[in-house]
Amino acid sequence: MRRKAPNGSGQSRATAEPSAPRQALDTAKLETFRSALKRARSNKSISKYADQAFATKDPVVKAAYDELKMRLANAWKSEFQQALAQADFYLGSKKPITREDRQALENFIKKMKKLLKGRPHGGERRPPAAAERAAVYLARERLKFLRETSGRKRISKESGSKLIAETIEAVSFQLGVPSKKISPENVARLLYKK
Repeated sequence: MRRKAPNGSGQSRATAEPSAPRQALDTAKLETFRSALKRARSNKSISKYADQAFATKDPVVKAAYDELKMRLANAWKSEFQQALAQADFYLGSKKPITREDRQALENFIKKMKKLLKGRPHGGERRPPAAAERAAVYLARERLKFLRETSGRKRISKESGSKLIAETIEAVSFQLGVPSKKISPENVARLLYKK
């Protein structure tokens, strides 16, 4: 049995030096990193050179180059994000905006506002329709009370239409819906529906 010397002075060769396969793996990683760093530096210098070269070209060629750079910079993004980046690229133009461009931008903003609202989770009921249902419920309750007090199974059409008009007035006052918007025909149809 061997004793270890204090402070690492008597370490064996196996623990002091890495194994040959391990050393080859570390060397390969280091070389891969160096080559990637060289490529990045080269690409950056080429990009700077291309920017300088295209700055002096025809405006149409420069615009195409700038659009290509924008597309490459956003290639990993979703389609929607790419469309937003493209819109941002075109909005940053120094040229004056024409009337058609202004109209197109307004239409685009309207569509974006609709998207930001999100999907509706069931719309609110129309106030007249809700008031009609409330009038039907109230008329049914009053009819029930009238039948019990009078002892009859049916009431006349005149008293039925008078009852509907009264319930419409009561409901329009309670719900704040004008009585003109509540249809007596719809209330009668829903009331006498079997």
